[in-house]
Amino acid sequence: MSGDEIKGALVLMDTMTVDPLEGPDFVDHYTEVLEQVIEAKREPPAAPEAEPGRVLD
Repeated sequence: MSGDEIKGALVLMDTMTVDPLEGPDFVDHYTEVLEQVIEAKREPPAAPEAEPGRVLD
């Protein structure tokens, strides 16, 4: 690539760059729910108490 091509590519990238998506309209719900799922899986569920004389699988 020549220097002119690199300069042209940089100018093109600058014109296509958008502002960061921030604010109340741009909320990452996927990450929030994923964090909740991960947190829920950290603690194993409580094992049911066995009744005397009954075998649990």
